[in-house]
Amino acid sequence: MLPIVREIANLVKNKQQREIIALFVPVIILMTTSSTLLGAGSHLIGIEILEKTTGDSISYINWLIWGLPFAFIISFITYFVFKLFFSKELTAAPFEASNVNNIFEVKPVSKKEKQTLILLTVLILLWLTEALHGYEIGLITIVGAFVF
Repeated sequence: MLPIVREIANLVKNKQQREIIALFVPVIILMTTSSTLLGAGSHLIGIEILEKTTGDSISYINWLIWGLPFAFIISFITYFVFKLFFSKELTAAPFEASNVNNIFEVKPVSKKEKQTLILLTVLILLWLTEALHGYEIGLITIVGAFVF
């Protein structure tokens, strides 16, 4: 996300708004990691502890179904907290008029970007179908990291 944050920050006029963006994006990322089993290593550890103690497990898709509502709610709460504390800084027009047009400029997808999208799609499909093929999410992720 760092390149995206930098691009947005380059378009913003004043320092306070850049600081808010630099703080807001990581906070939202941290708040939404609960929606995915791979969002934090502690999730995988928790699943392993659950399996060892009860014999039950939670699939990637179940975790996503249960975590997604929380992620949406906490993201909106985070947005409103930021709006409450930083409303003065956010009321000024954030972007230079000439820079806004650059946001919507469509560039062709590079070969590496296509390869990355394909690999991410394959990884997500493998995570979602863990119950079908039997390979654990950790193994799939490690293999995916090596392929990357």
